[in-house]
Amino acid sequence: MDELHAIDGGLLNASRRLRVRLVPQPIGADRAETPTPRAGVGLEYRDFRPYTPGDDLRRLDWNVYKRTGRLQVKLFDEPRRMRVRLLVDTSGSMRFEHPPRLAAARAAAVALAAACLEDHHRVEVARFATGRIETREPAADSPRGLGPLASRVLTWPMDTPKGQPVSTGLAGVLDGLSKEPGPAGLLVLVSDFFDAAGVDAWSAALRRLRDRVLMVRVSREADARPDLAGDVMIEDCEGGPPLRLTADRSALARYRQAYASFETQLQHTARSCGGRLLNVDADRPVVDQLAAAARRGVLEIRGGGEPVKGATP
Repeated sequence: MDELHAIDGGLLNASRRLRVRLVPQPIGADRAETPTPRAGVGLEYRDFRPYTPGDDLRRLDWNVYKRTGRLQVKLFDEPRRMRVRLLVDTSGSMRFEHPPRLAAARAAAVALAAACLEDHHRVEVARFATGRIETREPAADSPRGLGPLASRVLTWPMDTPKGQPVSTGLAGVLDGLSKEPGPAGLLVLVSDFFDAAGVDAWSAALRRLRDRVLMVRVSREADARPDLAGDVMIEDCEGGPPLRLTADRSALARYRQAYASFETQLQHTARSCGGRLLNVDADRPVVDQLAAAARRGVLEIRGGGEPVKGATP
């Protein structure tokens, strides 16, 4: 519980200063607390336009009228509520290191949940492995629900089950999601995306979903440049056969090339489904990294496959 106390005092408070915004907003979203491009009565002033008969007189800008003698109507960004599903990978590759990547993944999930709950979005958090969703936490839709939700997520076990390899199976998870009812919203995948089946096996399933997608990749510096030399035995923490190899210059060069291709595939997948890819270093403070990727405190996920500044290249 010491970890939860530290999270409550630091991560949650910092996360409440973040916002998550879809641009443009999904059609059919309910009214909430987050600003969107649709003009209406809301919390955030956007612009004004000339008055026309039939406009709500309560929206007249009397300060402008005093200065110019012209009637102008205030325009606001209308709040909309969206469904946010946060899925956290708890497969073997997320658990086997010390500290495990799952620690950073749990913190990222709680931070993003906090940001979304501040705007009264409906937030659902679940963990997955072996091709299926293993645990779904009760949904929350206001800041009051953050404490109980964080308490549950931060007590998810991080130890790898002994003698029981735990694979990823993203394709099965996403296929299952596509069959679930509910409005389109935001799907947040928190994972290292190390799936034995490869990116192509699950990217098509991701594109079939109606949700906008935020892919949060949990990584370490050693992923791109492993510290290996000589004859080594590599064991698959998700149950694949062990691999013997000689880690010479040629082998390491081929590995780096394959890893760069993997990163390119992830970025292409995020863009092709109208989403965004963020990289989170498991060894650095999570909220600091999320805040650095935000623009004026807002993490934007743009539709239409547009490149987004701050996304992982």
